[in-house]
Amino acid sequence: MDARLKFFGFFADLGYVAGTGVTAADLLAESRVSPDKSRVVAYLQGGEPLTIVPGFQRDPGGDLELPGGASVYTDGVWAWPHITYYLVERYDLAVPDEFAAHMRARDFEPASPDREQLSRLFHEHEGMLSPRPEPPLPDGAVRVSVLLVKEVQGAGEEMVATVAADVLAGALPVGARVTVPGSPEPLAVDGIRVKDGPAETLAAGQKGLVQLRGAAAIALHGGVVLTG
Repeated sequence: MDARLKFFGFFADLGYVAGTGVTAADLLAESRVSPDKSRVVAYLQGGEPLTIVPGFQRDPGGDLELPGGASVYTDGVWAWPHITYYLVERYDLAVPDEFAAHMRARDFEPASPDREQLSRLFHEHEGMLSPRPEPPLPDGAVRVSVLLVKEVQGAGEEMVATVAADVLAGALPVGARVTVPGSPEPLAVDGIRVKDGPAETLAAGQKGLVQLRGAAAIALHGGVVLTG
């Protein structure tokens, strides 16, 4: 097996250092129908997990959420996010010629590195597989991770989503406005509830239920990070 892994299919939304600066749109712009499409998809579903990420990764071109989509798989030579099998299947994401030739040379049967090899590969590539550092927040700003969308009611500007949220940095008070990535319309924080009852603010490191009002609530999903 090669000493250094080759990377395929990483983009910024996955949150790794690998893929920094690559948008999902950039990735999907490289479209090419593979003559071995079904076998390529099966290969990408195989391999061995190098990192396991719980939760769901949203289809960058639609509304489907894929369980474990941000997990990373490897055959000991290449590494790819689990979601790539779906992106090839649905959008004909182009597989690099070198990777496609590697699959064919193995008759589309990915190698299965053992635990010791996986540990070595992870530590050798930990820098690329680490979470991408977030830029510093301006004074008074907040960054909030949506853990789960529990309920959505209403429509348009009166749509209200109740989400389980974790404040990553800053503070989130009732009355604040936050934005969903890619949406110009802000969401208003209508209410906050913690274990002990209603609250006026969620501080950094706190989790709670947050009611968010606005048309952009339709774009909320587990894993999205809001800023305000």
